[in-house]
Amino acid sequence: MVVGILSIPISLMRQGCSSLIAQKQKRNLVGCLDGKLVKLSEKPWIGTRNFCPELICMITRWSRYWNSKRIKSAMKANKTTIQGVIELARAPKLDSRGAFQRLYCDDTLTTHLSFNGIKQINHSVTSAVGAIRGMHMQLGASAEYKIISCVSGEVFDVALDLRRNSQTFLHWHSVLLAPENHNSILIPPGVAHGFQTLKENSELLYLHSENYSPRHEFGVSFLEPRANIKWPKPVTEVSKRDLSFKNLSDDFLGYDL
Repeated sequence: MVVGILSIPISLMRQGCSSLIAQKQKRNLVGCLDGKLVKLSEKPWIGTRNFCPELICMITRWSRYWNSKRIKSAMKANKTTIQGVIELARAPKLDSRGAFQRLYCDDTLTTHLSFNGIKQINHSVTSAVGAIRGMHMQLGASAEYKIISCVSGEVFDVALDLRRNSQTFLHWHSVLLAPENHNSILIPPGVAHGFQTLKENSELLYLHSENYSPRHEFGVSFLEPRANIKWPKPVTEVSKRDLSFKNLSDDFLGYDL
């Protein structure tokens, strides 16, 4: 192990130093060694005379700072044209065996979510190219966050803002979801979701913050004229349920959350 002087912001060097220096047990300083807090006197080959408290503090603080950045770098949250709708960009770890990537991360999403965790995970397979599912959402006590990822194929994924007083009311935003794109979309309460398949047998994975509730379910037509979503392919298939969804009334002003 090599311990050296690191290039660290002054603010990080100063924060928390006093609390670390105060941690003494029987005149043994507590420091950071190989990423762990240890008593320096337990390591006979390290003398406390050669370790000033400020350096110990500096190394410990930098270790925590670097670890937090490394965790968050596995997933980035990118804002879109609709407030609260986030495109999540993943950074897969590749090696000779294949790849590993993070599909959900509290550390990254904590500033974008306000719920008590994931309550339901769903999976869909849509066979035909050009098929549409949407536009779906839940209202009232079951209003939910959704995180959608494409695990096979490719879809044109759409978020439609139906929130009252939103600056982007009736605006829509689309994202191309595909495994090779390493991305997901986060959709908040009050925003409807739908998609069109661009490849055969496209599979989506959905993470929901609320359980499915038929009495709170709501849908709007994928051809809603006030939204005017530009679907990229001719429509080949839509379920009877989705075809039953009506257009919004002219006096519709959005849903309160």
